[in-house]
Amino acid sequence: GNSWHDECFICCGCKRPMGSQSFLSKESDVYCTPCYDEKFAKHCFSCKKPITSGGVNYQEQPWHSHCFVCSSCSKPLAGSSFTNHQNQVFCVDCYKSCV
Repeated sequence: GNSWHDECFICCGCKRPMGSQSFLSKESDVYCTPCYDEKFAKHCFSCKKPITSGGVNYQEQPWHSHCFVCSSCSKPLAGSSFTNHQNQVFCVDCYKSCV
């Protein structure tokens, strides 16, 4: 492993000292967790924020599970039956009543 002076051990993203916080490395660079996620994690198609765990892929786009919801009632759709209609996704109940 490498050794750093405290003042030299800084995040490559935000340039703040790491101190005792957790960090991740990519090649020879080190990042605080928020900077690493922002730079390297997949970003949700809906809210554009990093997906740090879990998530859903739909039409080759990554989504947070809580962002992938019915266009009508906002019910979470991950793991449920749903239908795509005119580039919107609907739970089965809303699709039956809306279309």
